[in-house]
Amino acid sequence: MKGSIYIPSDVIEEILSLIQNELTNNADYLNNESSTLYNCLLVNRQWCKLVIPRLWRQPFLYAKKGCPKLISILLTFLTDKKRRILLTNGIILSSLPDCRIRLRNSHSQKFQKLHQSNFNYASFLKHLHYDYMLSSIEAWCSYSNQSAGNAVSLITNSLLTIFADNNVKLTSLFIWPNHIHWTHYSSNRYMELVEPEFNGLLLELKNLYIETHSKYPSARFFSQLSRIVNVKKLDLRTQLLGLMGFPNDLENEMARNISKLINAQTNLISFTLSNSVRYTSDFIKSLLPNVHHIKNISLIETKIFEIDSWTILSKCINLQKLEIIKCAGLNVESVIPFISANWSTLETIHIENNQPIDVNNELELWANKKRNNEIQQESFILFQAR
Repeated sequence: MKGSIYIPSDVIEEILSLIQNELTNNADYLNNESSTLYNCLLVNRQWCKLVIPRLWRQPFLYAKKGCPKLISILLTFLTDKKRRILLTNGIILSSLPDCRIRLRNSHSQKFQKLHQSNFNYASFLKHLHYDYMLSSIEAWCSYSNQSAGNAVSLITNSLLTIFADNNVKLTSLFIWPNHIHWTHYSSNRYMELVEPEFNGLLLELKNLYIETHSKYPSARFFSQLSRIVNVKKLDLRTQLLGLMGFPNDLENEMARNISKLINAQTNLISFTLSNSVRYTSDFIKSLLPNVHHIKNISLIETKIFEIDSWTILSKCINLQKLEIIKCAGLNVESVIPFISANWSTLETIHIENNQPIDVNNELELWANKKRNNEIQQESFILFQAR
């Protein structure tokens, strides 16, 4: 038998990157990625050592519906002290033997097999889908017959402690409460993440993806988060905020603290605002500390009425990409700040399906003027609303 051919690790890394990039364009991306990467780790020890960190850098991405086995694996990294705390509160980790878990999908089975190795999975975490983690904790509590309320909080704290003890520095954080179905919702579950003992997890955060409803995660969560993170990319979706009519100024407080979070970011390169209705102007004005270095701005399915919002945008002198897609409230006056804007670096404009339609004609005239001023046009895109 011929000896196996040695492939340098950096070459394998390049192959894995190409595989992931190719799978990203597939409609069934998540299923294909986890299955393909799992098959890759079975090639040999070298491939396994390179694939495991890729799978575990964002393990909860594959656990939208909850993966109790994933929680069981991570809890094996608890210290004896933390185990005793859980035991004191009636949580016995050994009460969940493998035979009692009815694995719902192939991802759970794969994570179960991966547990047979000696990798420190917790240390690989880079991208945390926080709500998917909470969903998995709920599933774990259900399978282990733990009372949902206190147990979820204790296990959440335990996992965050494990990440902190392993010196995890998150690159991306996803707060997506609207992506899952809550069995027992509690805003305190988000507050665990911004407790002082876990601040180290977020200090090097670069990408923050947040969606909020009218009352959750909570105004207090955004206030605390604004004191900790300073990201380069902020993707904000404010679904229904300002439309629910909650009493006691709840929605206004939420909007103020979201604005505070935006304003606290001083290194923003990319900003996306989606589904904003009532507080759009406040959010855009909060970008003021970033007008000299922000490069990408996207406004999607958002209502924009005040001319001041466009004035702030026109001050972003290093803007390279501007997207205005499916927005409402535009008018001819909206174009005026753009005409005098010094956007010598602007490369891409994406205007699509905005209301009212006639404003797109004005934006097209403005774009043509930019072309005549010899802006680099290689990636210049203009879509007139249909």
